[in-house]
Amino acid sequence: MRFFVLGHLEVVEDGRPVPLVGFQQRAVLGHLLLNAGRVVSVDQLVDALWGEESPLTARKMLQNAVSGLRRALRGVTLETRPPGYLLRVEPGSLDLAEFHRLTELGRAELADGAWDTAAQVLRDALALWRGPVLGDLGLRWPEIVAAENARLSAFEDCVEAELALGRHHAVVDELESLAAAEPARERLCGQLMLALYRCGRQADALNSYLRTRSALVENYGLDPGRELRELERAILAQDPALMPPAAPSRDFADEPCVERKQVTVLTVIAQPERCGDDDPEHIDSVVRKASEVVWNEVERAGGTVTVTVGPMLVAVFGAPHTREDDAVRGVAAALAIRDAAPDGIAVRGAVTSGEALVRWWPDAPRTPPSVTGAVLDRSLSLASRVPSRRVRVCQETRQATEFAVGYSQDGDALVVRTERERVEGPFVERDCELGVLVGLLEQVRGTRRPHLVTVLGEAGIGKSRLVRRFAGLLEHRPGSVAVHFGLPDDVGAPSVLVVEDVHRAEERVLDRLDGLPERAGAVPLLIVVTARPELVRRRPMWGGGKRDATTMTLGPLSDDATTVLLRSLLGGEIPAGLAPDLLAHVGGNPLFAAEYASVLRAGATSPLRPPRSVHNVIASRLDALPATDKSVLQEAALLGDPVRPDALAALAKRDPAVVAESLERLAREDFLRRTATAGYEFRHVLVRDVARSQLPRSLRHLKWQLPANGPGVERGAAPPTYGRLMELITEVEPLQRNNIWDGPPAEPPRAVRDRSG
Repeated sequence: MRFFVLGHLEVVEDGRPVPLVGFQQRAVLGHLLLNAGRVVSVDQLVDALWGEESPLTARKMLQNAVSGLRRALRGVTLETRPPGYLLRVEPGSLDLAEFHRLTELGRAELADGAWDTAAQVLRDALALWRGPVLGDLGLRWPEIVAAENARLSAFEDCVEAELALGRHHAVVDELESLAAAEPARERLCGQLMLALYRCGRQADALNSYLRTRSALVENYGLDPGRELRELERAILAQDPALMPPAAPSRDFADEPCVERKQVTVLTVIAQPERCGDDDPEHIDSVVRKASEVVWNEVERAGGTVTVTVGPMLVAVFGAPHTREDDAVRGVAAALAIRDAAPDGIAVRGAVTSGEALVRWWPDAPRTPPSVTGAVLDRSLSLASRVPSRRVRVCQETRQATEFAVGYSQDGDALVVRTERERVEGPFVERDCELGVLVGLLEQVRGTRRPHLVTVLGEAGIGKSRLVRRFAGLLEHRPGSVAVHFGLPDDVGAPSVLVVEDVHRAEERVLDRLDGLPERAGAVPLLIVVTARPELVRRRPMWGGGKRDATTMTLGPLSDDATTVLLRSLLGGEIPAGLAPDLLAHVGGNPLFAAEYASVLRAGATSPLRPPRSVHNVIASRLDALPATDKSVLQEAALLGDPVRPDALAALAKRDPAVVAESLERLAREDFLRRTATAGYEFRHVLVRDVARSQLPRSLRHLKWQLPANGPGVERGAAPPTYGRLMELITEVEPLQRNNIWDGPPAEPPRAVRDRSG
């Protein structure tokens, strides 16, 4: 059982929320968790819940709340210990305790001068925060204030490490936002001044000093400390010592990264429109003009041009990093090139999708990846048969893009549609979150204060569906409520402002949204933003510590709700014998349910290989991981559940401490979960399957050439899952090469699918 207090109070067991009844029960648990491992007196609890105006029956009500908690939290030790109660939680099960552990570890690395490690560990600690401590309770206990101060201190430590690494450009936006909210924090002000100065903004750095000085004088009657005053003088004198240290030089890695990936290949052939005009200088002019168009449109769509041979250019989408909408991006780029081609130049485009072996050099990001596979041959072959000024795609690409692209009867891609519809099924198991949004709207109506609510969740979990349901509900409620999708020039009152996928937004947009409640003034404005968890890794202080901010995280649906959804999508019962495996592969994700249902409706008898869209959603999450964590996860996927850190370190020939830290981070990111035997297991079977599929077959064998000695592994013995694993590889990979399976549509860019800003 895991407990979360860094945001709304949540209790989760085996990936499912544990229901808590009523405010008093939640408040008692929240206070005990803030004091986990310590005796909390009855008087303290009564004062925390009711203050000086406690009712005569307060102690009885407290006893009832504790009894209810004991029933709800079976297996958790909640002792009656004079003069009150003691709650014991397992190590690693409370996010606040984990935050303090990581903070101490990060500070130790900081003291040793290990800036990079310190920054990573402290970012991990800050990423645990989902909003104000126990934000749903609306209380302001001393323990809450102390935790939020600890968060600010951890952020300052993280910034110290980042500045030591010369990353002032990366942290200046966060610093400006937080320093504006906390003008009296001298260390924060000093860090902002230094970052601004290093960014060439000397005047802004000095203005930051004046703001903090004014806050200290007006609120406390104090002048800034000596350190801050000396920093101001150094900036005025343009002291060279203020500039960042030179970055250490390093050679490029001798060996590239190699992975199997699902990619989309675009081949463009550009030739003079008039036949017989074969003068080499004219052809060269045509190719150069066409190349400029191709490079611009491919880069705009997020692809990479990898090959240019005469009139032919080849671009790849999904290498080295996967996006869930790579196929849509490839077709969109092809259509844009067709439409932008200058007069007198005939272009033809072909788009194919499939598996390829990708090599790339992480230390040389400007070097195009190397891509090998039959998918390139098919693209070249198709391009040679495409008529002039046409774009055609392979069957797999068409299946992956039909929801977003219009096609003619003869197979030509015509246009990328702005309105895209998917079969979604019923709205299930999100009534609680919907009620929170409705309640917050009523709150801003009454208080006439803006409020920012962030809906977090992985791709396909139902963030957009929840927001659309909320917007539709408002159409039938009494009273006028204006709903805006995107950032309008002005808003009326009362209003709901919806901005989706803000994890993709530029820093200036995030700054505007995060500070909107403070700047908007006394207006009843509810700002609803949706984002993936990457937002919190990118902006650990997002919405944190602010009274007008709420964060809710959408978890997976229960098996019962997923079954209801699948039955609706299938138009009947789940095929006999498939239900357990299908539920395991869907994992409570509504998008995954829709895609697997699509495969079954198309006549597939076994849906256990992930559809392309599902594969790419997971692969994009894996590609966003730090390189070490991703490698450890792939190696763990080969070992199989359960994963013991010592055994994995021995088999993979890695430092045990590095493996242990990576596994812990992967558990916090919900890729893994702890087992009762001090090991880990994959939270979702598809994460294991996709991670394993990315490794080349040669590496799958080499990974398990065992070291001479390894804890928990007999010399010369293969892991228990190895034999069955290699059987599966032998069975599956020829089918993959022959493209027997076709994946259904990839998820489109949310900014295009919905009317988001």
